[in-house]
Amino acid sequence: MSAQFSPIGNLIVTTSYDNTAKVWDATSGKLIHTLKGGTKWINSVQISPDGKSIVTASTDKTAKVWDATSGKLIHTLEGHTQSVRSAQFSPDGKSIITASSDNTAKVWDTGNGHLKENIQLNGICYDVNFETNTLISHSKSMLSLWDLRTVKEIYSFVPINSNDFLVLHPYGYYDGTEAARDLLYFVCGSEIINLTQMKDAIYVPGLVEKIRNGDHINYPKPVSYTHLRAHETKAN
Repeated sequence: MSAQFSPIGNLIVTTSYDNTAKVWDATSGKLIHTLKGGTKWINSVQISPDGKSIVTASTDKTAKVWDATSGKLIHTLEGHTQSVRSAQFSPDGKSIITASSDNTAKVWDTGNGHLKENIQLNGICYDVNFETNTLISHSKSMLSLWDLRTVKEIYSFVPINSNDFLVLHPYGYYDGTEAARDLLYFVCGSEIINLTQMKDAIYVPGLVEKIRNGDHINYPKPVSYTHLRAHETKAN
């Protein structure tokens, strides 16, 4: 299912539907270790930055930390209630973050295997990236980008079709293609308000670029995007 070189290129780790991960000598191609520790397949594997540890993520709801030299199990990271889709070391190797189908991401101490932080998301967490301090979650047809440092949502991306999309900010600002923007309306209690009445207040052209550049969005007081809805019949 996946394969990865160690940081210095001397080892290769692979995962498979046979419920194991394997460690190979990158020069000779010989098998060094077979990592067995579960009854279900392993989704991902990664070697730590110092090359001393390996972390695997499994559909058995756990992640496991292994000694790269001996192949022995060091820690089992338990706490997720559904499949762990990925696990990744922090750049300094001191932490591990796991992404799960249970709508959470968890940060663990590599040394003792203890849980450091639980991040509750609004959808399935498919992937994390310690290098950029971001994680991605998926809920229905929405992809959300989160900042690991603040544990806050940065923005959400909603694909409408192959050509049209929406970008939604947590405070209610939005952007997207013209056709996609035409699908939006605002809900206030039981009242439905045409979004054209609020366009000047919450429509921000180039929203993603402004967010990535750290630009201040100097617009009127925003609203929660939970009040924004799209006409699903038109979207389909």
